[in-house]
Amino acid sequence: MSASDKFTAESLTRIKKIARRHPHSAVTLLERLELGAIANKQAACKIDALMLRYFIQERLGEAHHLIDDLNNASFLAEANDLPDHAGKVMVALGRVYYALGKYRDAANFWTRSIDLCRFTKDIESLVESRIGLGQIYNAMGDYETGMRFHRDAGGILRHIDNAYLNAKQAINLATNFLQIGQKDDAKGLFVYAMDEASRGQIDEYFAEALWHLGVLDFSDGKFSQAKESVNQALAVAKSCGYKWLFGAANDTLAKIALKEGDVDGAIETYLTALTSAKEMDSLPQLANFYDALSKLYESKNQYQSALQYSRLHQECAIQLSQLTAVDKFQDLRDYDISRKSPPELLLELDGNPILDSCTFTEALRIISNRALEILRIEYVCVWLNNEKSRQLVCNTISGPNPLPFLENSAIGFDYCTNYYLELSNVRTPLVVHDIRLHPAASDLLELAREIDMKSLLELPIRKDNELIGVLSLGQCEKQRNWSREDILYASHICNLVVRAMNTAKFTEDQKVMAQKVEERTHEVIEQSKRLETAYSELLYKDKALRDHASQNQTILDNLVDGVITIDAIGTMRSFNLAAMGIFGYTLPEVIGQNIRMLMPEPDRSRHDTYLHRYNTTGEARIIGIGREVQGKRKDGSIFPMELAVSKSSEFDETVFIGMVRDVTERRRLEKLKSEFISTVSHELRTPLTSIQGSLSLLENGIAGKLSEPAHKLVELASRNSQRLTLLINDLLDIEKLAAGKMALNLTSIDIVNVVKQSIRDNGGYGLKFNVQYVLGVHPERLNIIADSGRLTQVLANLLSNAAKFSGDSHQVDVRIIKSDVKVTVEIEDHGYGIPTDFQKEIFNSFAQANNGDTRQQGGTGLGLKISKSLIEAMNGKIGFQTQIGHGTIFWFTLPIPLDL
Repeated sequence: MSASDKFTAESLTRIKKIARRHPHSAVTLLERLELGAIANKQAACKIDALMLRYFIQERLGEAHHLIDDLNNASFLAEANDLPDHAGKVMVALGRVYYALGKYRDAANFWTRSIDLCRFTKDIESLVESRIGLGQIYNAMGDYETGMRFHRDAGGILRHIDNAYLNAKQAINLATNFLQIGQKDDAKGLFVYAMDEASRGQIDEYFAEALWHLGVLDFSDGKFSQAKESVNQALAVAKSCGYKWLFGAANDTLAKIALKEGDVDGAIETYLTALTSAKEMDSLPQLANFYDALSKLYESKNQYQSALQYSRLHQECAIQLSQLTAVDKFQDLRDYDISRKSPPELLLELDGNPILDSCTFTEALRIISNRALEILRIEYVCVWLNNEKSRQLVCNTISGPNPLPFLENSAIGFDYCTNYYLELSNVRTPLVVHDIRLHPAASDLLELAREIDMKSLLELPIRKDNELIGVLSLGQCEKQRNWSREDILYASHICNLVVRAMNTAKFTEDQKVMAQKVEERTHEVIEQSKRLETAYSELLYKDKALRDHASQNQTILDNLVDGVITIDAIGTMRSFNLAAMGIFGYTLPEVIGQNIRMLMPEPDRSRHDTYLHRYNTTGEARIIGIGREVQGKRKDGSIFPMELAVSKSSEFDETVFIGMVRDVTERRRLEKLKSEFISTVSHELRTPLTSIQGSLSLLENGIAGKLSEPAHKLVELASRNSQRLTLLINDLLDIEKLAAGKMALNLTSIDIVNVVKQSIRDNGGYGLKFNVQYVLGVHPERLNIIADSGRLTQVLANLLSNAAKFSGDSHQVDVRIIKSDVKVTVEIEDHGYGIPTDFQKEIFNSFAQANNGDTRQQGGTGLGLKISKSLIEAMNGKIGFQTQIGHGTIFWFTLPIPLDL
């Protein structure tokens, strides 16, 4: 602080000490101090001196003379970047205009002060402004809102200790309590205000609180006590120059005089009060006193004087009505901190954890109830599209009772065709200020009349660009012009509805997935039990293979992929330890070198071209795709590796990150696997063929007639050996198909003849299940290009499956349907059908459904997988149609060559 600033601050302190005893002298000294501060370009000191002068002249009833000085101080504070001082000046201007009855101007300055306080954190100015806004609402008769502002001010005051503001807030809140008839609460607050005013030596508020207590006594009929309290308050007000209370106290004394029958005394008291009101230029007090004098002179038959004061009262009333129109102050409610703003409510709703844990219906109910509060509307309804019933169904509705319709009420598409078409076509909120102007008004007016709907805001709910519902927001009784903010808030609420739907879908999917996992786990356990005996000999070798694979996997698990970073021209920036191990280079040997050094030809020569093409055209060969390439080690050896490249940026420069994995070991293991399967095939199939032949001879009595128990054991062994042979054959077919080694003998064949022969060949198998194959629709002859043997294998698989899964039905229908370019073969059973949760898995390896007795029918679980691969290898397609409880149709199509 400069010496000049220090002198000014000390001067203000001395003047403040004499201000209450010698107010006029203090005003003169402050005016001189302001002139000196302006000369020394001390803007802050000049405003501090003016504010002290304002407080003194406010008590003297002369604050209205300072309007120009205060406005100039406001500009001075803004020009010198003094936001704290600007806020205090605006508080003062608000108080001046409020005392003059110019509530609109007062509200403007107080709301601006509140906005400034959000940045300056000036609690005192914030409290003063909120108290002032509460006083304006009281003056307009809105005591509920006024009380909220005063309570807000009290809540803020808990953070500081300020006797002046405590007293002021208590007096104003007590006034609110009086307006709603809570005299005891009001009296307690007035006493508290007197204590705080006494503690802070705030004589004007001590006098005002004492006057209010006198008014309470007057209302209770205690006229002598009231008169004594009011006279004491008036004496204190005169001693400190609090002119506003001169008029208020004299008004009360005049009313007491009237109660005592002293009309002349009341007139004299009102004339005294009128003098102080004129000095203050207080419109509210002038209007009150003119009205009272007009009525008193009329009671004394002095009509000329009564008419004179009546005209003066009317002039004041007109001025006040222009200044205090209620509809001019609706924006003040934005400063009511007891009600949270729509953005705050939206943020709370968005972050509500209950929305992610409750049911979909509960989530919609929470969202719709809060939407009523956010948008301050009367009805919120969420309609969801039901395609099956062709209806919009009311999922949730919120609003005042009685509701126009209940949840689960429905509107048919046919009933409101235009309305549904309009919703289907719009992609943005449908904003309807007047329901009569709705694009589909003809469909809605009848319903709108029932609930007196005036305005409607509707947001289509879409998923994958399909209309799945609509969020309807309605305003009744009074038309509403929807604002941009209304539409933004409603759009966010609509997004929350979509989020709730997605959350519910995710939760349901999780449940289904958990159930699937449980069922699949059970299936695996059951199948493992059945295979345990049949594969006992293979388990030993399989264990050795798994041990070997486990050792290799342990080694692989401890390896980390190589990571290499290059810039836009291929210069290596980083090279991790795994990459060093893969390529055999050390870090200094590669950093700064081009990535080409790790590539064999021809990629080595073409790499720069690849990079240039990607940087200029965006055409990716590996970036974002990944593939297997060849790498070159330091020793010159070439090896296969998997390479995945991603694009990133580093300090605004494009870089490419390559993930490298040496797959040499994997290729070796695949070769071992192929050799192992080949070995298993020869080692098992040869002895199995011999075993199966011997068992067949025993069954046919080559060794003599067997006893019944022995015959059953031989039959059992024969069936199991046949199953094991089928399994080995299926495994070998799967391996050949996977490796692309399945050779097909594609020739021209008559598919009708092949199907008929398959039916005859499998007829005996069907009889085991009491099932007969019936060939239905089919052409006489139809040549196609296919492998007859493999097609017969597919038909045998589908026919045997149909027999096994026919249930109580005794017939399997077979159809051959010809079209222009293809032939379709259908095999239909009339059994239970395929379970829904298994349908996606049916063409996978070892896939078998669990739907009751079907698990008892046996099979390897590979037949459909092989059939699908064979049909697709012959350029065909295979699939199925199923209906639970009615059966399944398996079909496949094969092309008909044009030259045949």
